[in-house]
Amino acid sequence: MPTAEASLRLTFKNILLPTDFTSASEVASAFARSLATNYDSSIFVTHAITPTPPIFLPLEPVPLDGTTPSINCRTF
Repeated sequence: MPTAEASLRLTFKNILLPTDFTSASEVASAFARSLATNYDSSIFVTHAITPTPPIFLPLEPVPLDGTTPSINCRTF
């Protein structure tokens, strides 16, 4: 009885390469080029940057002398 053999081959059609232009990114780009050459695939490069946290400014001005104005509160 004949048997069928299946071969399992991994293929990469597209490779996404995020880079921040550090030495680690250079190593990753060499690896991506090697993969692209071996699998006849395309490399898409994107520049990855570290996001800066938003700066929240107070709605009211902060006194320059370091004192905080007192607030008069009434209870009902």
